[in-house]
Amino acid sequence: MFRNSLKTRLALSYALLFFVSCLVIMTLCSYLVYKLLNNAYDANAERIARRTAELHILGRRMGSFNEILPGSQYPDAEKKILEEKYPGVTVLFTGYRVGSSRPGDQPRYYTAFALHNNEYCEMRTLPNGGIYRKKIFPEHNKSSLRNYFSNLLLNRGQENFGIAVFEEDNTLYLESHRSAIPVRILEKLQQTEEPQNIETFRYKLFLLADGRKLVIAMGLRQRLAYLADITSIGAILLICMTVAGAVIAWLLTRRFIRGVKEMTLAMNRISSGDYSIRLRESTDHDREIQELTATFNAMNERTENLLQELRTVSDNVAHDLRTPLTRISGTVELMLTRQKLSEETRNDCASIAEEITRLKELVNTIMDISRTNAAPGTLQLKKMDLSAVTADFCEFMQVAFEEKGLDFSVQLPGEPIFVTADKRMYQRILSNLLSNALKFTEKGFVALEIRREKGNIMVSVADSGCGIPFDDQSKIFKRFFRSDASRHLQGNGLGLALVKAICKAHKWKITAVSTPGEGSLFTIKIPEEPQK
Repeated sequence: MFRNSLKTRLALSYALLFFVSCLVIMTLCSYLVYKLLNNAYDANAERIARRTAELHILGRRMGSFNEILPGSQYPDAEKKILEEKYPGVTVLFTGYRVGSSRPGDQPRYYTAFALHNNEYCEMRTLPNGGIYRKKIFPEHNKSSLRNYFSNLLLNRGQENFGIAVFEEDNTLYLESHRSAIPVRILEKLQQTEEPQNIETFRYKLFLLADGRKLVIAMGLRQRLAYLADITSIGAILLICMTVAGAVIAWLLTRRFIRGVKEMTLAMNRISSGDYSIRLRESTDHDREIQELTATFNAMNERTENLLQELRTVSDNVAHDLRTPLTRISGTVELMLTRQKLSEETRNDCASIAEEITRLKELVNTIMDISRTNAAPGTLQLKKMDLSAVTADFCEFMQVAFEEKGLDFSVQLPGEPIFVTADKRMYQRILSNLLSNALKFTEKGFVALEIRREKGNIMVSVADSGCGIPFDDQSKIFKRFFRSDASRHLQGNGLGLALVKAICKAHKWKITAVSTPGEGSLFTIKIPEEPQK
């Protein structure tokens, strides 16, 4: 029942929506953080690679300049002179020195560190139009590069950093520490231009101008710790948001279906026969619920008026039939007392009197059903011993079963069973059920049993009669319904309708199970009252 609740389904749906939404957001955030960290690592590696390339060429000469700039910032006019003198020259870095420390002073001269014919060289244009050129041997700068690697390793730690330079044939040129970058890593990096995350390091390959290869390894432990923290926080937020989504959805759904719940309660009261119920207008200002409430109230009011009219007509007709039927019955009985009537006339009068009696019983039964359905509060409810009342009534019916040759058995509990009920109405239930069993059972048995079962008192009447056709079993409690198998027998089709009305007025439940040709079982379930 809880699983089938609209509130539960909507709350779970909203919780699932919150969960999926938050999961998507957290996945995107984790991916963005992952990319940002990778970009930060790569940017840091590029700065180290640029510094390494500068030291590889300049070495201690770096301290002689105010700043080292990219080769693209070398003056175009001087670059043109270099290219005319040395075709194919590539300016890698530009160093400049100012002649004064005062603000606004311009550099006095630029120095180009270039690559020409696979040789590093230092070039500078002279005032007389000539070119100063000096060959650079990177091997002489190896100690400066080694010191730089040592400082990097000292600041970052061997477990978080590694750097190495390899020759073109993949032999080691210089490394920060022993086995800083295995050759297998270099070979794997040469297969792709993208950085690689291998185990706990992010490796990136850079090519130096002279063909040497620089590999930088940045430790991922800090990044993994960041991602672990983000994942933990995300999981907590995901759980909190999911629970919050379910609670919010539950509260919103509870508010929205409040009108539906009130309507359900009202319809339950209507199903019990109370058509006077009206729904109050919604205080939530929900237009749809207000329209539904107004439509429901109008429909229920119309139904109540129609049923009231039908009850009035039915009761009036039944009441008005009593007087003429009583007069006709009295007249016929008076005629039967006369001596001069012929035997044929006397038989006709007796037949008329019998039919009038049946009509009076029919009218009385209709009025009892209408009265019981319309005003269940008129029942004379008193506490009675169900076993004792049943035993007395069955003793009265015993003779009828014996005359027909049926086995009539009664099984009652050994102790008293007290219920609050209308004794006369309960006896009418027994009368109708036992009379039907007697009428439709030609041979075999009729059994009545009272037992306790799961907090209820079960009163059952079983027989081995002709049974009820399957198609008719859902109609047997309707007024005036008679199946084809019973039309040759005397009856008016109101007995079970009266039984149903009495049970409903007592808030009992009656069920019928029947197999054609084998018999029927009628069971009344009476909620057991708590013992005081």
